[in-house]
Amino acid sequence: MPNLKTLLAIGTISSLGVFVGSIIAPIEARYIQSFTENPVLIGSVFGVGSIFFALLSYWIGRLSDSYGRKRVMLMGMLFGVVYALLYSMVLNVFMIYGVKFTWAIAAIATGPVMAAYLQDFLEPFSNKGKYFGYVYSAQSIFGSAGALLGGYVAAAYGFGSAFYLVALVYFLLFILTLLLLPKDKELSAAEHAEKKNSKKSFIQTLRYIVSKPALIFYLCVNTSFGINWGIKVFLWPLVIFEIARNDLLIGAIFATMGAVAFVLLPFAGKLVDRFGPYKIVLLQLAILGISGLGLALSGSVTGFWIFAAIYTIGEVLNGPAQAVLLTENVESEIRGEIMGLDAASDQILSVLSPFIAGFLIVAFGLTTTFLLFMLLFWVSLVLGSFVYLKYVRVPKAVS
Repeated sequence: MPNLKTLLAIGTISSLGVFVGSIIAPIEARYIQSFTENPVLIGSVFGVGSIFFALLSYWIGRLSDSYGRKRVMLMGMLFGVVYALLYSMVLNVFMIYGVKFTWAIAAIATGPVMAAYLQDFLEPFSNKGKYFGYVYSAQSIFGSAGALLGGYVAAAYGFGSAFYLVALVYFLLFILTLLLLPKDKELSAAEHAEKKNSKKSFIQTLRYIVSKPALIFYLCVNTSFGINWGIKVFLWPLVIFEIARNDLLIGAIFATMGAVAFVLLPFAGKLVDRFGPYKIVLLQLAILGISGLGLALSGSVTGFWIFAAIYTIGEVLNGPAQAVLLTENVESEIRGEIMGLDAASDQILSVLSPFIAGFLIVAFGLTTTFLLFMLLFWVSLVLGSFVYLKYVRVPKAVS
């Protein structure tokens, strides 16, 4: 059983990391709009941020493998304070491009590096899925609270106040991390030199990934999830509005999904512990595939609402299952690097998928495009099942 005091500290800090990222989410586009009405420039700000995140994730994750996760997280949190203060002082949209560089460092420190830290901590324990579920459940409610608070502060006191709040939370994160998380293991000069000399090149890291069936399985199943996660905030509201013609129902459906996720996440982790990550991932894909077809073909608000709740079950299973799978199949010495690459690929998919969806909508229409994206879950289910049955599952000995 893990040290509950340390687990509580990690859970609180990681949840505050989600909280601080969510404060700006509902107001950032409106803030950028106060400098320019050009939608291309507004979109380019998010694109530049995603590019910085994708480029830096691998290297910062690699840095955390060499010099310690806590040190890198502390550095990133200080960048978070700087990012928020600079964002509040920009004079035009082009200055925001530079600010996005500091944002990326802060987001990586409280995202993939923090995730690697949690995996390092839970790696020795057999029931790690349960604890991942608890942490992710807390993160979901903190994320919702952050978005709500960010919107309220911006509306009541102005955009600048929201950024000052972000700076304050990042500083609080720095203090909590400094005081509550265990120190990174101190290495001797000889150990540090040995660790540095044993580091893999980027090409060697890619070879490491493709040499492990578990990670090939992960790539097969995570790609469709990453693509559909990327189009969710773009495509889902359009589909719901076409059915309901009511903006309030869009928020109500998303709120229902958030509530379902918060309630089910702790139980999802326990299921992973009982049945293993591979079977749960395949179950998750089946749920997402079936409910995705229901969403695309429902044609009614009630049907879409019901299938959205079922779809959330698949999303809920994804977090703990994939966390356990990566924890059990990636060595700590390279975990930051792998998590950085994973975060970079997710970011790239999140950027590309809305663009692809836009072209598909023009060519085939909204409903058909939505259906095509949902069908990707079935592709992942077939590929994942093949890899699992042929390369991962250990056949039972014949007596």
